[in-house]
Amino acid sequence: MLVAPRPWSALGPGTADVLRPGLPDAVDAAIAAIDRELPLFRGRLDGELGRNIRRGVQVALDRFLDLLGTDAPALDARSEQVYAAFGEGEGSHGRSMDTLLGAYRIGARVTWGSFAAAAIRAGITTGDLVVLAEAIFAYIDEISAASAVGYARQQAAQAGQRNARRARLAEVLLTGTAVPDVAELRRLAAGAAWSLPATVAVAVVPLSGAAERTPVTVRGRR
Repeated sequence: MLVAPRPWSALGPGTADVLRPGLPDAVDAAIAAIDRELPLFRGRLDGELGRNIRRGVQVALDRFLDLLGTDAPALDARSEQVYAAFGEGEGSHGRSMDTLLGAYRIGARVTWGSFAAAAIRAGITTGDLVVLAEAIFAYIDEISAASAVGYARQQAAQAGQRNARRARLAEVLLTGTAVPDVAELRRLAAGAAWSLPATVAVAVVPLSGAAERTPVTVRGRR
């Protein structure tokens, strides 16, 4: 099966030499735009969050410039792990992917502006500018996909943990397993993302193929 060439392969490696001196300014511009345009990040980029985002932008742009003139995949093992971890982080904090993807889009737009200005000053052709834009946005799509994989993985892990906690809570409620106090019971319910019921009803239904029996319902209060 034929695989379409990646857009960055159409740019000569000399393009990276033109753009690399402006890399620090491109990173700063992207960080400033993310801080300015995304309310969740506004004023919070001086601490650990800011360092993580700056590292992500730096890794992204370093990798992008290394790709120019090659047909290598967008992400190597290291960068793929970085962006999957960003997606996992959003999931673990209970946030959607919208803000992270918004940060990627802003970074791509601002980077394109910085790189285009440097390319024009260096006399790069209009055709190569078009390819450069295509390459940047195709690259951001790959980063977004890696983060989405990490986010989905985290969501699946949380769902598994939640189901295990629900099974434990159901066991406690239905069997009368002793718990230290009501506060502990409420903690179990919170961990399972369940509202603690005031009453519990149990319906006993025969398995398929078993002798027919009359369902029995048992009701009790906690």
